[in-house]
Amino acid sequence: MRYIKDTIDIKNITSILKAISFGYKDVGNYMIKGGNISEADLAEMASKQIDDLRNETPFKIDDAFEMYKKDPFLTYFEIALKRALYAKYLKLFDESGISIAGMMVFMIRAEVERDELRLAWLSRYYGVSAERIENIKILKKIR
Repeated sequence: MRYIKDTIDIKNITSILKAISFGYKDVGNYMIKGGNISEADLAEMASKQIDDLRNETPFKIDDAFEMYKKDPFLTYFEIALKRALYAKYLKLFDESGISIAGMMVFMIRAEVERDELRLAWLSRYYGVSAERIENIKILKKIR
């Protein structure tokens, strides 16, 4: 259940970052209910600037803020949030006995591999720089 709530929080934080970046103010209707972060806290986060959210997120993604300062590319945040989620839960699920947690590990690893393959394809198709690609790889930080 914690994994699902944290996944909801990541989607909401990503939506807030996009809204701030594009100057959209009314994000309340686009938030997913059921996460750990309350609707009031989400609304407060949406009223701030991106740099001010560093201490507001429940995930440690300081590297994404540093990369964003150098290269304003919102994908850094999404990938950093996914890395934090996977780093937290892959080990937890992997250490669990044979149960549904084992299936969760398989599904999460399959999702990570799919994201990495998609990243490789999109990087060539859109001509994304090698530096950007290196900074948004998921596998390099969660193994």
